[in-house]
Amino acid sequence: MKVDCDSAYYLRKSYPFVIPVYQRNYSWTEKECKRLFNDLVRLMDNTKAHHFIGSVCVKENRDSDGNRRIVVIDGQQRLTTLSLLFLALARVAKKRGLMNLHDAIVNWYIFNDTYANNSKIPKLRLGLLDSGHYAKIISEQEDIDDESNIVRNFNFFMERIGNLSDGELSDLERSTDRLDLAILQMDDGEDAQEIFDSINSTGMDLTDVDRIRNFLLMDLDSDTQERLYIDYWNRIECILDIDDMTTFICSYLVSYGSHNISGTKISEKTLYSAFKIWYELLPKSTYENKFSSKTEYVLSSIYDSVSSYNDLILSQPATPDRFDASNDIYWCINEVCKKQLMCIAIYIMRLHNSGRISTDTRNALFKACLSYYVRNRIVPGKTAFGYQTSGNVISRFESATNQYELIPTDIAEDAIYNALFLLNRGNYRMASDSEFKAAIKTVPVYLSDKQFTKFILYTIELSDSRTRKTIPDFDAKTVSIEHILPQHPNQKWLDEFATDPDGYLHEFGNLTLTNLNSEIGNKEFTDKKIEYLKDSFPMTRAVCSNSTWTYRDVISRGEEMSEKLVQIFELPSKYESKEYIDEFRAQNIAKTSRTTFEKLGIPIGSVLSFSQKHDIVVTVADDVNQVEYDGKKYAISAAAKAIKDDMGASLNASYNGFDWFLYDGIKLTERRRRIENGELII
Repeated sequence: MKVDCDSAYYLRKSYPFVIPVYQRNYSWTEKECKRLFNDLVRLMDNTKAHHFIGSVCVKENRDSDGNRRIVVIDGQQRLTTLSLLFLALARVAKKRGLMNLHDAIVNWYIFNDTYANNSKIPKLRLGLLDSGHYAKIISEQEDIDDESNIVRNFNFFMERIGNLSDGELSDLERSTDRLDLAILQMDDGEDAQEIFDSINSTGMDLTDVDRIRNFLLMDLDSDTQERLYIDYWNRIECILDIDDMTTFICSYLVSYGSHNISGTKISEKTLYSAFKIWYELLPKSTYENKFSSKTEYVLSSIYDSVSSYNDLILSQPATPDRFDASNDIYWCINEVCKKQLMCIAIYIMRLHNSGRISTDTRNALFKACLSYYVRNRIVPGKTAFGYQTSGNVISRFESATNQYELIPTDIAEDAIYNALFLLNRGNYRMASDSEFKAAIKTVPVYLSDKQFTKFILYTIELSDSRTRKTIPDFDAKTVSIEHILPQHPNQKWLDEFATDPDGYLHEFGNLTLTNLNSEIGNKEFTDKKIEYLKDSFPMTRAVCSNSTWTYRDVISRGEEMSEKLVQIFELPSKYESKEYIDEFRAQNIAKTSRTTFEKLGIPIGSVLSFSQKHDIVVTVADDVNQVEYDGKKYAISAAAKAIKDDMGASLNASYNGFDWFLYDGIKLTERRRRIENGELII
């Protein structure tokens, strides 16, 4: 790499400066522009001073037509901001009739030399989203109605430069020659991605999503970069904002069955490093003969996942369809847990899109996961979905269903509830009916999350098919939470309530939805009932059947609500039954007890096929549990993990390897069951 010292005059180069599509959009704000302008003013006052403004990393090459250009690997924020400064300076000079200064700035910094067709080409070629904003400024449109950083910063420079005298305009331009830049000129053989990572590992404010985009696109030729950016990445950005993209890509990685990849735990802080490891582990079989490159496969896969997630969940209306309950699950998820369920949602949608589960099965799986989230959100001490929980649930579900090309609904339901309820431990275990009902009756969720409380109350109203058509929209401005016992009760209320209200005031039993709250206030209960009769919510009208409102009524109503909620956010009763639990535990113990190839009647040298991809095979290497895969010997569980790693997903080595292989078309654990039950004689 060659390093040169230059100044803002570097923009006088005759070749165009090209910002590749993989670069993040222009993000500098007035704060950075103000600092740059103040530095220039100080240089104007001290004509011998210099000020270093940073480095620019570039690579000179030719475009597809053979024209020379300067590709900006790093430093586009500085170069774009300097160009906006020069544009504003030229505009002010023109308005004041200083055409010599205007023409010099335009020819030096803004346009390349006039082409044969007499059209002028902007010297700075910005990315797809920024180029339109920049074009409005170059075309000298007045009063541009545009909230982009490019237009805002241009207007900032126009205001500040407009306050300078005519003589100071020329001084300002000359002072830019003392804004020092370090120009890092890359050689042909150097790795642009490695250099970019090195430059941006020292405190620059790039996000991991920025780095992933650059990692995927940087080493491609410009035409391919633009095609992949437009076809995939730009479409993803149109659906998700930057924060959601970070969560989504983390969730996408975890959806392959583990919250860590080769020892790197997946989180927002480790996303970039985890993504690179995952990318490198992707085997050719996942993309060859299907896509032009591994990069296109990855971008296509992420976009398909984002698109499916958007269609099914993010595009849900702000209020559910009161005439059709079929989408209630997805409205609920979008309203309260769209980020928390991302990992498992991506996995479920992948199963559905690949034809491994039906739409009914997909809905059943989402219903189970929603119930898990709501129950564990309300019960104190419980933990809802995180990356670790999601990865474990996906792995357990896979282990229970990997032998099925089309997973039956009953098998899928057993697998998901077993993973959520019976195989999870402690805080991660799905709250039982008794735990959930007790929390509904006693936990003041309202104090920590009013919107979630409103959601719970609304789902109860939705659950009655006879009246759901008449209730107001969830997001209607008139809908609010009403405390039946007021939050600031007078003495008469306290006397009638019959006990200290502190333990009851914010419980679900004392809360209801209303579209008349401003008219109710702190009225006496008899007066409140008159207003409740006018309300649009049936549960609010039902309060009118009470002659008084005491702590006993709060308890009774809370009990009634808890009975409804355990049905809405259901844990089917069979999974709590002693018979089912005993049978499940017995089967689980049998699975994990010592199994050997000798007991299964499988001789050394036999070929076993991997349950998820039958063309992947291992060879039995001894009578116990050793197999040969890819020229190496592994214990069967370690072999399963190695194969999953090669497929771009991870599997905890603690899982039973005999669950992942077939012999004569039968899973090894199923072969053992048949032998033990006398159904198969060896």
